[in-house]
Amino acid sequence: MEMSKRALSLLGLACGAGKAVSGFTAVNKAVEAGRAHLLLLDGDMTQDSRDKYFSLAKKHSVPCITAGEGFCAYMGHPERKAAAVCDAGFSAEILKEINNTLINAGVFSGNE
Repeated sequence: MEMSKRALSLLGLACGAGKAVSGFTAVNKAVEAGRAHLLLLDGDMTQDSRDKYFSLAKKHSVPCITAGEGFCAYMGHPERKAAAVCDAGFSAEILKEINNTLINAGVFSGNE
């Protein structure tokens, strides 16, 4: 699933406000410290890496989404494959935008 332009803009704003981190070490530290409210994974990430992040997110009760390819470029780091949003407000808005994108694409009705 590709993230919408609005979701990507929100992610960029969160990064600019110091409310999001990217890269292996920063994401792991944010999740382990309980600061992460949302974990986003690049669709180009290896399955092994994706499984490790999903396991980490589940262990710490953090929503984790595979969010298309190249979204970390909006954070200024196109080479990175994972990001953690560390603010409840930004996380909620990004999740809301992702849900709206899925509803508009007919993936689900939003009533599930």
